Amino acid sequence: MGFALYLFQMSYPSARSDRPSCPRHPNTVSSNLSPVFDSADCFLGTSILHIKRFIREISCTFMAPPELIFGTANVGSVWTAPEDLSTLTHELSEGGIRRLDTAARYPPTNPGASQRTLGAHSFGSQGFAIDTKVLAWTADGSGEMTPEAIEKSVMDSLEALKIEKINVLYSHRPDPSTPLATQLEGVDAQFKLGRFREFGVSNWPQTAIASYIELAKKSGAVQPTAAQYQYNLLARHAEKEFFPFLRSHGIRFVAFSPLAGGFLTGKDSTWKQDIPFAAGYRHWYIQPGMFAAVEKFTALCTEYSVPLPEAAMRWLAYHSALRETDAILVGATKVEQVREAVRALNAGPLPAGLVEGMDSVFDLCKDEAKKLVTF
Repeated sequence: MGFALYLFQMSYPSARSDRPSCPRHPNTVSSNLSPVFDSADCFLGTSILHIKRFIREISCTFMAPPELIFGTANVGSVWTAPEDLSTLTHELSEGGIRRLDTAARYPPTNPGASQRTLGAHSFGSQGFAIDTKVLAWTADGSGEMTPEAIEKSVMDSLEALKIEKINVLYSHRPDPSTPLATQLEGVDAQFKLGRFREFGVSNWPQTAIASYIELAKKSGAVQPTAAQYQYNLLARHAEKEFFPFLRSHGIRFVAFSPLAGGFLTGKDSTWKQDIPFAAGYRHWYIQPGMFAAVEKFTALCTEYSVPLPEAAMRWLAYHSALRETDAILVGATKVEQVREAVRALNAGPLPAGLVEGMDSVFDLCKDEAKKLVTF
């Protein structure tokens, strides 16, 4: 029966809107076929659980993971020496990573150094697509998305990166003082000048994105096609409403902090350091429920002989709400970390029992996790 259902899914016309989809998405094989399974429960008893697990595992096996993007917030601070940057370039290419994410504000301790370093070492001319963000320079974002501020940031980025066109230009955060219509005017002007390929938003509330899209549709302006937000085993509130909202508007999701700034490694990572990023991570993750969840994750991973950092990456790639068209943003201070991220994705889906256990753990921290995302 399980194999028959698997064949049914594989042979179903992909254009059909009612086609059963991947178990890692909201409309899953198990939920779409639940009437079949639920009625069968009456006859097959607990064996149906094994069929459900089989469907979940075999479906994930045939899925490509989301794209890996290398985050360059540490380029220009940790990554500065030419030989280290050459090694990094080689490692990224070996791992199939051909897209970079930066920002005019990176690194926080030396704004602009990330873009300048990428440009000085010719990452753009070596075949890397480069995404960047409009300069975040005020206390609360006010004034950062005026047409003048956008144009200056874009021109400075193009010059620093030594490229002719930005791949995805993001608004780094909301601008509470500039009317959305004015922001849209500034973004669209740069798009029409051919200075970037796609527009994206990061850290915007859902209501602001919806309003922006409505204005863009009325005026024929460029609409956002990418959204960059925190998403990991401990930050999952986007799954309920935000992901469906993005899907309905054709917006891809780019997940940052897949390891929660190192909190899901247990090592002396970002959240323990005395750097600008760290305060935010401590605010988000230094909570009793978070520690309890990590303790449970660690025990589960030990049972299945999978290191927690690897399990966190594989869960995000194969069992979360992400799709093949989405992306995972990974940073690194050593080339070994790049290798580990690539290796985790190449390892494929996790055992179904481990996934089920990890999914249940979120209940321990879901209330505290609300502060991680604001939609």
